[in-house]
Amino acid sequence: MDFGLSLAVTGPPQEAVAQLAPIATSRGSDARVRQNLAFAYAMAGDFENALQTSRRDLDERSAQRQLYYYMQLKAMPVDQRSLEIRRNPAFMPQSGPGA
Repeated sequence: MDFGLSLAVTGPPQEAVAQLAPIATSRGSDARVRQNLAFAYAMAGDFENALQTSRRDLDERSAQRQLYYYMQLKAMPVDQRSLEIRRNPAFMPQSGPGA
C-alpha cells in the first residue's frame, strides 16, 4: 500500500491505481486503503472514480471536500505535493459510513 501511495504522489498515478485497486477491493481492505485508491484515481485525472471510491467511506459532503483537496494536490508540483502530504500525514479521512 505504501508503494502505491508513493506512486500516486510522484507518478505514474496509473501504476498506483493498478497497485492499489486489487488491495482496495479485497476482503480485508479498510477505509485508508480505499482513500489511497481514491487519491490515486484523482492523481490520474479520473475524478469520477475518485469520488465514487471516497463515497464508500465518507458521506457526500466529505467525499466532495476530499475530492477538492485531491484536485488541489494534483495541481501542485510533485515536490510541493510530497511536502504537503508529509506535513499533513492524516490528509485522508479514515472514518465515515462503511469505515
